[in-house]
Order: sequence, then C-alpha cells, then structure tokens
Amino acid sequence: MAFSNLIQQPVGYGSRRPPTARMWEQGRFGFRRLVSHCKPDVVVVLGYRLWIHLPDEWGLQGPALRGARYDETWIYPHENGSALAFAVKHPSAGFSGKRWHHVVRRGLALAERQSSRDA
Repeated sequence: MAFSNLIQQPVGYGSRRPPTARMWEQGRFGFRRLVSHCKPDVVVVLGYRLWIHLPDEWGLQGPALRGARYDETWIYPHENGSALAFAVKHPSAGFSGKRWHHVVRRGLALAERQSSRDA
C-alpha cells in the first residue's frame, strides 16, 4: 500500500486553491513514474478534480464502476500487469465511509479481476 499526493508542492494559502496547469502537468508525469515504480493493482483516486486531471494518454478505459459518481475506470499498464484506477469523493469534501464503502469494495473486486486477466 502506498499513498502519494499528485501535486508535490504548495498550491497557495487557504483551502480549495486549485493547482496551476503546470502543477497538473508535473503531477501527471510523477503519477506515471509512481505507477511504474510501485506497480499497483489498484489506485483509489481521492477527489473528482484529481480524477479529471489524471493522464489518459497511456491508459485504457476500464469497466464501469456501478454506484460511483464517476463510474468510469482507467487501466494503467506497468511491468507486472496493470493498475485499475477509480475515483471517490475527496475526504475533505464530505466523504462518507458508509456511503463509499460498497463502491470501494466493488472497485477492489474489479481490480482483482483485472489482475487475474493480466496474470
């Protein structure tokens, strides 16, 4: 298990400050390196703003994740197979474990099936 912030620098003072276009670009490059290095089976993306900024040029669209606000998933290939990525609401934006528990479990099950196909 690993945790990483996509944006690796302060974005400014105060809450809800959006990263600049350059910060997003640097973050996408770092994300690709992180996936290549860690070789995860699943990536749980915390936040919808982050989700829409993740790279899609080297990923493949994955199966739909029922019950999620953004029900699309992305599959990012790496040396040991692939990582299935999906988004949940950001913890600071009213995230409810009770509400999202079933979505995360379904996402993990999709990732497990994808991992079995990669093997």
